[in-house]
Amino acid sequence: MKLIQLRAIRAFNTYAKSRDLDIDEAIFARHFEAILALLERYALWLQSGRQAHNLVAPIDTAATAPFPLLDPRSRDQYLRLLKLYLF
Repeated sequence: MKLIQLRAIRAFNTYAKSRDLDIDEAIFARHFEAILALLERYALWLQSGRQAHNLVAPIDTAATAPFPLLDPRSRDQYLRLLKLYLF
């Protein structure tokens, strides 16, 4: 796997955990609807002015500091890679 693929998967897993969903457990339990719903919210979150903290580490001392939007190509690549990983 390429580094960008691993980053996309890690970012989604971190997002899922912040929303109280363990992706691995959801897959094994065949809760695909929950994964799809989370993926939709994740895509919206990536497109919007994301708030709170960076998925890997805080980028500012303020918990509500917005961080920059992803370039649309990067966002689309993350989502495409997640689709390949999950389906």
